[in-house]
Amino acid sequence: FQAEDGIRDQPRSRGLGDVYKRQAEGRAEARAVADATHCFIGVMDTVKLDMRAKDQVAPALGDLLLALCKVSRLPNDFEGTKCVRKWVLRLDEMRASEVLEEEETREFLYEIENAYSTFLASLGG
Repeated sequence: FQAEDGIRDQPRSRGLGDVYKRQAEGRAEARAVADATHCFIGVMDTVKLDMRAKDQVAPALGDLLLALCKVSRLPNDFEGTKCVRKWVLRLDEMRASEVLEEEETREFLYEIENAYSTFLASLGG
């Protein structure tokens, strides 16, 4: 409230509980970002090591999708998440022993690498 002489009351302190809560939330977000980064690298390395069968790629890709969903700073319509979801659905249509063809593999890596670059750019600011 504003006093007659123009001096305002001091805002109330939020207290240490709020400080600790914000620190814990910050640590959880940092962990989510680290997990998503780890999963991106794992997916790309899996395919670069010529592991292209559904049963080799799909688990890592599913882990990546879950990790991205835990990063709260990403918008709901984040293009990287859409890309990963698209590939999860595409792999779901395959049998476990089916392998991504050479052209599909190149497309997959290109899109996942772009999603990773977009992810990293989104963290910058």
